[in-house]
Amino acid sequence: MALYKKKPVTVSAIQWTGKNKREISNFLTSDNKRFFDFDADRLFIKTLKGRMSADVGDYIIKGVEGEFYPCKSSIFMKTYDKNEEEKVRVLKQYDEKGDLKNYWIPGEMNPCGCGSNLFYRIYDGNNILCVCNSCKTVIYTIKDKNKEEELNTGIWVYETDSHILYLTTKERVEEFFKEKKDNNKCNK
Repeated sequence: MALYKKKPVTVSAIQWTGKNKREISNFLTSDNKRFFDFDADRLFIKTLKGRMSADVGDYIIKGVEGEFYPCKSSIFMKTYDKNEEEKVRVLKQYDEKGDLKNYWIPGEMNPCGCGSNLFYRIYDGNNILCVCNSCKTVIYTIKDKNKEEELNTGIWVYETDSHILYLTTKERVEEFFKEKKDNNKCNK
């Protein structure tokens, strides 16, 4: 027999309060697929192991492969600490006038169902995410070749409370995220 230590992994999670259906809906919708349903005040999650229920107070976790599953609050608190490191670096796409660049598909509403037809784009270092202007749900992900072209479009902006950084080319955007990864390696 051998002993094993769990690898340090950062996950996204949200606690089901019974009153946060909209937040749960946003969290459990990915690539236009719903991974949940409600039955009265009960929450059911589509997991890799089938349909599971979550009780009020349980945490819903998005795993490293993008899968969702419920976790009892007591187990969650013993297993995870809140990540107090710098917030995730996200770049927003602006136009040449300095306005947030909005997109829409004529005659169609966003697939999130909130009634808006406008969305904007953010880049997280891996993918370009299309985010509904109204409910802030990720409604589409741009990957591969299309991502490379889009990173050269418009101005990508990183904002913090203390400064604003403007990035105008794909190379500068990639350098920005590489620098962050290199800094994280040095801090370990």
